[in-house]
Amino acid sequence: MPYRIGDYEVVEKIGSGAMGDVFKGRDIKNDNLVAIKILSDDLSGNPRAVDRFKREIRQTIQLNHPNIISACAAGEFKGRLYYVMEFIDGTTVKKKIITNGSYEEQKALEIILQIASALEYAAKFGIIHRDIKPDNIMITVDSKAKLCDLGLAKSTESDNKLTVMGTVLGTPHYMSPEQAQGEDNLDERSDIFSLGATFYHMLTGSPPFDGPDPITIMTRLLESSPPHIQERNPKVSNETCQVVDMMMKKNKNERYQSFAELVKDLKKRISEPVKKRVIPAKFYECYVPSQSDVLLGQIAVHNKVTVPAKMEACLNRQENLYLMGVELDISDIMVEQKIISNQQRSLLHKAKIQFLLDRFDECFFKSCESNNLLSPIEINEAKTFKASGHKGVGAFLLSQGKISEDKRQKIHANIKMLLMSEEGKMVLKCALDNKVLTQTQIERTSRIYSNTIVMGKYRSVGQILVEKEYLHANDFQALLRGVRRSMITGQPATKYIQEKRIL
Repeated sequence: MPYRIGDYEVVEKIGSGAMGDVFKGRDIKNDNLVAIKILSDDLSGNPRAVDRFKREIRQTIQLNHPNIISACAAGEFKGRLYYVMEFIDGTTVKKKIITNGSYEEQKALEIILQIASALEYAAKFGIIHRDIKPDNIMITVDSKAKLCDLGLAKSTESDNKLTVMGTVLGTPHYMSPEQAQGEDNLDERSDIFSLGATFYHMLTGSPPFDGPDPITIMTRLLESSPPHIQERNPKVSNETCQVVDMMMKKNKNERYQSFAELVKDLKKRISEPVKKRVIPAKFYECYVPSQSDVLLGQIAVHNKVTVPAKMEACLNRQENLYLMGVELDISDIMVEQKIISNQQRSLLHKAKIQFLLDRFDECFFKSCESNNLLSPIEINEAKTFKASGHKGVGAFLLSQGKISEDKRQKIHANIKMLLMSEEGKMVLKCALDNKVLTQTQIERTSRIYSNTIVMGKYRSVGQILVEKEYLHANDFQALLRGVRRSMITGQPATKYIQEKRIL
């Protein structure tokens, strides 16, 4: 016989929390799906926990709003209190962020408006939530936002103090300063701060305050300001940043003073088209030497075919021709400037090709062996081919059908990472040294870069920086130009970067 709680058949467990468990159930009277929250057995003998759970039941049943998960029944089962809510087919905002990253601005505005409307409604009953966070906002399959978990909700008119002096209830990442300080007389302005912190997390993919433990988080909450939203997500408009900033003022008297005020501003933001933030270029258009040009230039300098000063003159000539519409590789420029002969150019290209093939083979074996991308038999076959004097091992195995498309993508991503990671690190360092990027933006770019490699894809640091709109395309080109010129001439990259800065 199926397990039952009261008049409800339990289908499966769908979650657990500090107060108890939540089950998906079925109403045996009408076959409707429901969610059943039942107080844990350990807390059923705790008077404070029982009082708090009863209060959650009363408040949930009392509130009837389309953006608040509603309750329809309550009871006791084997000495444990429970109540029955509507079943939501969806997921939480927190899980959405983990899966997809930060929200698009317009979508985040719509969700926050729905929850603000729900809290405005609750405030009319003298109820504040006290634990607003991404985990407590459900998104249904038809994109409706639902506020849940009223376990910490409290009536502002109640004299019943369920907290012990000095005890702080809530989630440190999102609680208001006055809540962190243990104030008793919290009002809706505290919920406004928490909703602002949730809004911040949705727009940036990170909570405004973080740390290794709750005390550190609350200390940062009380003593410091979070990174500006546009440092973490430059796509967010100035107007929306201003709304979040107003919601998260540390002094509650400087915030929105009611959800009615906040809802009015959010509706205004949604009714207006979201203004796309234009990132101005900090650098002029320039020409970036290709990877092939860099390698050929390095070989020429290393073998004393020419000197760094003459290579720099060639790079300047190459760039000026490009800006006038003529694109030539560096060896063409070296011949045109009579630095090398046609025969020397052929020898340089031959040396470049041999070096590239050897380097690619080295990276091929390193990536395959360290990541188990090929079987031992395939590795031995590749080594046999290499030992016979051939180069381009990966290309050979691919032509023989030894490498599947999935493996090819993963090997390619790892080879590119081995070849280009040092250059990417140099670009990010130059960006930080020249105050083009913040440390937070660099850290986020590095995480995205690493994650794409793990997923078997390759996106360069530049692609990520421009796609995330951390940099204007011209700015990245200027950084890359500086790094690649430096690799040829040995001069500091910053020297070349400053040459193209717009005053």
